[in-house]
Amino acid sequence: MELPRLLLLLALGTGRAVGLGERAGGAAGSGGSPPPPPTATQLPYVPRAPPQPLAGRVTATTFALDKPFCVFDGHVRASDSVWLAVTFANGECWPGQAAAAPPSSAPASAPAATAAFRNPPSAAAIPPYGRLRAALAYMTLEAPAGAYACPARSPGVLRVGSDTTCGAQRGPAACNGPLPSPGPYRVKFLVLGPRGPVAETQWSEPVGLRQAHVGYMPELTQRPLAARVTTSTFVLEQPRCIFTNTSSDLMIWLVVALDEATGQFDPRTQPETPPLAFQTFPNNTAYATLGTSVANYPCPAPTSRDITVLRVGSETACRLNASRPSCNGPLPGPGPYRVKFVAWKSSQLEAETEWSEPITLLRAQPAHMVPVTPSGRSAGMIVLTSILSILFAVLLACLVALLVTWCSEAWGSSSVFSTKADAVSVRRYNTHHVYDQPAARL
Repeated sequence: MELPRLLLLLALGTGRAVGLGERAGGAAGSGGSPPPPPTATQLPYVPRAPPQPLAGRVTATTFALDKPFCVFDGHVRASDSVWLAVTFANGECWPGQAAAAPPSSAPASAPAATAAFRNPPSAAAIPPYGRLRAALAYMTLEAPAGAYACPARSPGVLRVGSDTTCGAQRGPAACNGPLPSPGPYRVKFLVLGPRGPVAETQWSEPVGLRQAHVGYMPELTQRPLAARVTTSTFVLEQPRCIFTNTSSDLMIWLVVALDEATGQFDPRTQPETPPLAFQTFPNNTAYATLGTSVANYPCPAPTSRDITVLRVGSETACRLNASRPSCNGPLPGPGPYRVKFVAWKSSQLEAETEWSEPITLLRAQPAHMVPVTPSGRSAGMIVLTSILSILFAVLLACLVALLVTWCSEAWGSSSVFSTKADAVSVRRYNTHHVYDQPAARL
C-alpha cells in the first residue's frame, strides 16, 4: 500500500511543477517581450501617374505621382503620417552590386526588392535615402494624413526624386533625392501611427525612367588646327546634333574628370556648386564647365564651313576665383583626362553622353633638358661659323672705309667742287696816272 501512495504523490508533484513552470514562462513571455505591432490595413488603391498632361512627367531622375486624395478616409487619424515607400521593381541596383534575394516565404513571381521590403515599426526606423545602395528601398515625402482628406484637395502632384540638395549632401533620412538609375521602380503609400503601421496601399506598376545616356563619345577635333593639344589645353568637337530629342531649355555642360576617377562622378550633383568647382580640381575628381544652352549645338547646315570646336582650359583669369566655379581654367597636369557632356534642366539630370577616351596633354620639359643648339649642328661648327662671320664683318667694314676715303679724295680734286679762282698771267701793265686838274676858276 505504501508504494502506490508514493507513486501518486510523485505524479501530483510533477504535474504541479509543470503547471507552475508553464505559468511562469507565460508570465515571463508576456512581460519580457512587447506585443507585435498591429497589422496595417490593406487598401485597394494603386499609386499612379497623374492623368492630366504634364511636362516632365517622367525624367531621367524623377517621376510624378497623383496625390492619394480620399484614400485613407475612415482608416486613419488626422495625426497619423503618410509616407511613400520606393523600391526597385525587380531587385535592380547600382552597377557592380548584387540584388537582394526575396524571402523564402515570398511568391516566386514577386519582385525581389518589393517582396523583401518590410514595413518599419515607427518613423525612426524608416529606410533612409542614403542607404538605397544597400537596402534597395527608402521612404520619403512624409505628410500628415489630413493633407489627403477629401475636402483638402489641392492642385499639384507629388514628384519623386526632386530634392537635389539633400541628395548631394546625403541630408536627412527622409530625403526625396534624385533616383540613381532608370529603374524600374515600384511605390506604395504607408501610414504610420504612434504604435506602428496603420494602413498601406498596393504597390504601383513598374515605373521606368527615361534613359539618360546618349550614344555619343566626345573626341578631340581632327581638324588641322595649331595647338590641338598643349600642356594645359585641348580642343574638342562640339556636340552638334546630339541632344535632338530633348527640351529646348536644357543646359549642356562639359564635365572633365581624371581618368581613374570617372566612376566617382555623380551626375545628380548640380553644376556650379563646390563638388563640381574648377578651383578644387583635382581634389574633387571632376568639374563642370562651358555651360550653354542646347540651342547653341544645332545640327550643322550641309554647306556650313564653320569651325565648331571647344578649347578646354583656355581661361586663365578665373582659375583662382571661387565665385566662378564653372571656370574653364588651364588643366593642372598632363592627365590623362576623360570628358563627357551632361544635360541638366533646372539642376535635374536629363541626359549624358559616354566618357571620352583618355586624353593626355603634352609634358613641359625641364630647363636643363631643353637643347641650346639647333639639331644637327656641333658646337665646334657653331664656333667656327661665328668666327668667320665676325672676320667677314670686319673685312666688310674695312672695304667700306677704304671706299669712302677714295671717294673723298676724288671729289676734292674735281673742278666741280672747287671754289678757288683761276690765276691770270699778264706780261705788261701800265699804271694810269691821275693828273691834278686845275681848280675851276670863277
